Amino acid sequence: MFTRFLFTLTFLMLTTMVEASTSLEVMKSEKRVAFVIGNAQYDFGNISKSTLSSRNMRDFLKEQNFEVIYLENAQKGDIVKSYRKFRNSIGRGDVVLIYFSGYVLSKNSINYLLPISSKIEKTNQLRERAVDLDFLITKASSSSPRMSIVVLDTYEISGLQGISTKDSEIASLSQYKSTDSYVGSTKNSAKNNGKFTHEFIYTYSIKGVSNIQGSSKLLRFVTHNNSDIFYFGLPNKLEKDYDIAWKQVQAEDTLLAYQAYLLTYPSSPYTKKANRKLNVKQKQSEDFLDKRAENHKSSDIQKEIDRLKHEQAELKRLQKEANRRRDLEMRQEAVKAKAESDEIKRLKAENARILSAQKSVKTAVPKPSSVKFLEPDLVKISVGTFMMGSDAIKASLPLHKVQILKSFSIAKNEITNREYKLFLHATGKKYRKKKLLKELDTPLTYVSWKDAMEYVEWLSEVSGKHYRLPSEAEWEYAARAGTSSTFSWGESLTTAPLYAWMEKNAHGFVRTHSLLQSNKFGLYDMFGNVSEWCVDDYSDGYRNAPTDGSANKLEDAMKVVRGGSWKSSVDELKSAYRNSNIPTFKNDATGFRIVLDD
Repeated sequence: MFTRFLFTLTFLMLTTMVEASTSLEVMKSEKRVAFVIGNAQYDFGNISKSTLSSRNMRDFLKEQNFEVIYLENAQKGDIVKSYRKFRNSIGRGDVVLIYFSGYVLSKNSINYLLPISSKIEKTNQLRERAVDLDFLITKASSSSPRMSIVVLDTYEISGLQGISTKDSEIASLSQYKSTDSYVGSTKNSAKNNGKFTHEFIYTYSIKGVSNIQGSSKLLRFVTHNNSDIFYFGLPNKLEKDYDIAWKQVQAEDTLLAYQAYLLTYPSSPYTKKANRKLNVKQKQSEDFLDKRAENHKSSDIQKEIDRLKHEQAELKRLQKEANRRRDLEMRQEAVKAKAESDEIKRLKAENARILSAQKSVKTAVPKPSSVKFLEPDLVKISVGTFMMGSDAIKASLPLHKVQILKSFSIAKNEITNREYKLFLHATGKKYRKKKLLKELDTPLTYVSWKDAMEYVEWLSEVSGKHYRLPSEAEWEYAARAGTSSTFSWGESLTTAPLYAWMEKNAHGFVRTHSLLQSNKFGLYDMFGNVSEWCVDDYSDGYRNAPTDGSANKLEDAMKVVRGGSWKSSVDELKSAYRNSNIPTFKNDATGFRIVLDD
């Protein structure tokens, strides 16, 4: 039925959001849920140890306080039905684990778990008859667990009847770029099936072994990419990353290891010890090299000399690389400053032309009664006074009082693909990322300031109302929602994932609107997910900005962008944080939200 087996062992840890401040008490009380599948009795080949491995994993996870949903020799319908139950049991902040032992096939970098009695004759039947692992992971992550873990102990199939050798060649198991991950694989004979599960359980059965420490012990299976700390068996107290790194350095005990540690952790509690060790190793290296002439005939000593030379050369390279990075950053800042100045001057005329064209040219639109359009859900914002800007952010100086003189209504959410598709259909305007529009309730991206202006003009015309982009003052007033704290939700960094999709929890893509908590005005995703265009021209600071809530008009080429996006750090989600770009700029993290004049 098949000509050869390729044994793939993968341990993949997907971190949704683990702050360094996560306490041991939180870890002790967090819920742990697992979905474990062991398939062995396939029509085209039996894996004798698969069910034994899955049972061992089930028992191990129960010992580690996981609630386990277990399947054995499962059909696709069984897996789908049980997975729904598993997904419904996941809550925000839980720890989630998916384990599979059995056959796997991959096509176009998508991994498919094979149920028993799959009867797959062509690779285009995978989506219909197999289970999409990537889909399972994505759906589990949408419940916002604290950490997700995937463990695969699988075969890759080659030469399956009805599939050509070319079709059955399997791509590497995907890196799951939407999350931080551990990914590893090896290829051995069929007799090794279950070996990875055995070593995995053995490694993590030891109390206090973190995922980072475990990955170093499972090195031939795991390649470390990036992840935070997690323990199957909790320690008496949590270790910091520099504690774990120090243990690894001590175990290696080489000049290069100590130097790399000091470059990474220049001010840890172990800095003095590392410096002393480094000095000792450097002295040993120098003493040994001084004796190279009298010992050059010894091949073993010559090898040691070569090794030490390599270490010293690598040390110099690391130091040189650190200096190069500092110089490069300084040059990039200088070039960026000059480029921005030149770009502003060059684009002033272009911006004036765009504004003039918008006034003189109107898109041909059918009568309002014949045009389909959607108006957003709105929140009425009353007049009021607030302190705009921040004395701690250079571009937001000075902190100043702004009085919103006119009430307005602002959209609860950013404009979505669903709303924008109606605009494209009505106007015939082209959009170069049509595949993205399939996610109807996802905020629109790849839209410029100019595109946003065209949209509000069209919606105003077909609805008979006056829609527009918010002024920067209106945007910050609505985003702060009556607060004066650093963030609209307060001063805490750890609660940011409850309100905003950002670099550490969005996992590389825009999320459906309204999944997280709103601000106090009932507005969703004011921070994170996608950045939002404002109507204002950008200036570096507020020294001459209006104080009545109106837009800042400077006839400048740069336009204001607020709110941060799924690519942003926590610092970029501060209420006063500002950004800017040219009016024709568009990317995968910038959209807009609209307001309606009362």
